Amino acid sequence: MLKKTISLFKTSFPFWCVVVLATAFSCNNSEVTPEPEVIYPLLLNSSITHDNEDRAYLLYIPEGYNESSEWPLVINFHGRGSSNQVQMSYSQFNTLADEHKFMVAYPQGLVGTVGGVTATHWNSNFRTGIDDTGFVNVMIDEIYANQGLDLTKVYAIGMSNGGFMAYTLACDMSDRIAAIASVTGGMSANSLDICSPLRPVPIIEFHGTADEVVPYWGLDGLPPTVPDVVDFWVSNNQCNASEVIEEELPDTNIDDNSTVSLQQYNSCNQATNVVFYTINNGGHTWPGAFPVASLGSTNQDINASGLIWEFLNSHNHPNPKMPGS
Repeated sequence: MLKKTISLFKTSFPFWCVVVLATAFSCNNSEVTPEPEVIYPLLLNSSITHDNEDRAYLLYIPEGYNESSEWPLVINFHGRGSSNQVQMSYSQFNTLADEHKFMVAYPQGLVGTVGGVTATHWNSNFRTGIDDTGFVNVMIDEIYANQGLDLTKVYAIGMSNGGFMAYTLACDMSDRIAAIASVTGGMSANSLDICSPLRPVPIIEFHGTADEVVPYWGLDGLPPTVPDVVDFWVSNNQCNASEVIEEELPDTNIDDNSTVSLQQYNSCNQATNVVFYTINNGGHTWPGAFPVASLGSTNQDINASGLIWEFLNSHNHPNPKMPGS
C-alpha cells in the first residue's frame, strides 16, 4: 500500500541469489550489499493509494530518531490552493520538531471545486467526493507501522482550509486525534450541524478580525462566525463559560498594525480546554510567520507555532484507537 519515493533500507537475500542467479554470480554472504546508514533529520516524500487515488505526504523526522522511538505526530494541513511544501515553509514546524522531538506529516490535498473555485483543497464537509478523512486514517496507520509513534499524542493543525480540516478530524476522528489547532480556519454551518465527537477535544484557534478570506464575523456576515465555532467547542467540552480568563496581550511590536486578545476556557470536562487568540486587525495570516502583505497584517506579538506546540503537547489522548481496530 505504501510507496515511498525515498527508500530507507536496501535488503539483499543470498538464498534468492542461489536460486535465480547462481550461474552468473557468486552468492557468498561477504558480497551482500550493506544497508546504508540513515542520517537524520530526514524528509520523506511518501504516497499512499487510498480510494483509488495516489495520496502524497511529506514526513519530517528530526535528528535523534531511531527504530525504537515512539514520538508524537503533528499532522499539518495547508490551505486551499496551497501545498504541503508551502505549509512546511510558512509554519516553520520542523524547527520545533527538532527542538522537542516529534514527527511532522504534511499531507497534500487534491484538486477539487469549492464555491466555484477549483484548487487543491481539503474536503472538510464541502461535498467534493474526496475521502480526506479516510486518507488521514490510513496515513497514521502507515506511519505507525513504518516509523512508530506515540498514539496518545497524534495532533492535527492547519491553516485556513487546513484549519477547517483539523476541525473535521476533531469531529470525525476524536478516537485518534488528541487535540487540534486552527489558524485562520473555521467550520461551516453544515459541519457544525453534523459534528458529533466521541469525547471532548482540546481546541486552540487563532483568527484575525480583518481576515477577508475566512471572515471573523462569518461569510457575508452570516453565521457561523469564528466566535460561534469557539462557542461550539466550549459547549462540547462542557467548559464552565463563567470562568473564562480574558486578557489583552502586550503590544510588543507596534509596527505590525495588530494586537492580540486572549480567551482561555480551562474548566472543561476530561482535563480539556479551549483557547482562542483574536488578532485585532489581523489578516489571513499565521502569527509570528513572515508577513504576506496581500493577506493583511501578520501579528508579531505572539508566535502561533510555538504556542500551538505548547498547547498540543499538554494533551494526551485518553484511549486512542489502535491501527486496524
